[in-house]
Amino acid sequence: MKTPFTLPRPVPEGPWRWLVPVLLVLLFLLVLLWLPWQARQMESTERQEQLIADTLWVEQSIRFQLARHEESLRGLANEITAGHLSDEQLHQRMERLLKNGAELKRVMLVNPEGRVQASSEPLAPAMATLSAASQAAADHARRAHTPVYSQPEAQARNPAGAPGVLMMDLHYPVFRGDAWLGNLVASYQLSSILDELVHTRATFPDEGETPA
Repeated sequence: MKTPFTLPRPVPEGPWRWLVPVLLVLLFLLVLLWLPWQARQMESTERQEQLIADTLWVEQSIRFQLARHEESLRGLANEITAGHLSDEQLHQRMERLLKNGAELKRVMLVNPEGRVQASSEPLAPAMATLSAASQAAADHARRAHTPVYSQPEAQARNPAGAPGVLMMDLHYPVFRGDAWLGNLVASYQLSSILDELVHTRATFPDEGETPA
């Protein structure tokens, strides 16, 4: 028996005939717009992560530099307490400390009366001239029996003679038993610390983040 011939049913007219292609085109355009935005977001995230890593590296490097100087001052304070150094030897030791870093501009021993007992400078003043912030750090160091940094201050002239530099003093108290012998005062030029770090970073860009 033959199957009767039937015509194909016509596709019903409606919005789906043009809606699906339009949706596909819109989806394609959205993808094209999203890809550059996503690339910018990833680049911004990478920049932020690199900035954080660089900031941590700078902080750790500064801490390392200052800790190295603190250790040197601790050794010098122990020798002063033991009475092993003459005035000339003390002066030479202070001069030697300046060679360990360009950021260290001056080292002096200030006795309890405020007189400069020894200094890395060849012509040191008789009395120490400390700023209010440095004097407050000196008093804190004496009371706490621990090294104390002063608040950074812009000085008209630093020990090297440069105008308008930002300086910071480290006061390292020297005790013989309970007797306070005075403070070792180390003066830092903060811009020199940053200059040294920038030079190190430029010279060794692939070094690890933590100083050795």
